[in-house]
Amino acid sequence: MTDADQVPDAARVRLMSRPGCHLCETARAALERVVRDAAPEERVHEIDITQHPELMQRYSHEVPVVVIDGQPICVFTVDAKKVRSALRHGPAGRRRWWRA
Repeated sequence: MTDADQVPDAARVRLMSRPGCHLCETARAALERVVRDAAPEERVHEIDITQHPELMQRYSHEVPVVVIDGQPICVFTVDAKKVRSALRHGPAGRRRWWRA
C-alpha cells in the first residue's frame, strides 16, 4: 500500500483501500489494466485509508473507491467505461454522480 504522504499531489488516479480487503485486491488489478490500456502515462496510486483518519471517516465502509482527478468514480468495483471516460475527459467533462 502506498502512504498518501508519498503520493504526488498531481496524481490523477488513486485507489482508496485498506489491508485485508479482497475487493481492493481485485479492484487494484482491474484498475491497473484499464489505466495501462487507456492512459499508459498514468500510474495507480494506492492509499491505505487506515493510515489517514479523514480518509477512514469518509471511505471506511465504501472501499475500494477509485478517485480520478480528486473525484470518486467507482465504488466496490471498477467500471472500466467510467474510468476510461474520466481519464479522457478530466474533471470538467464528467457529470458528478457521487455525493460530496
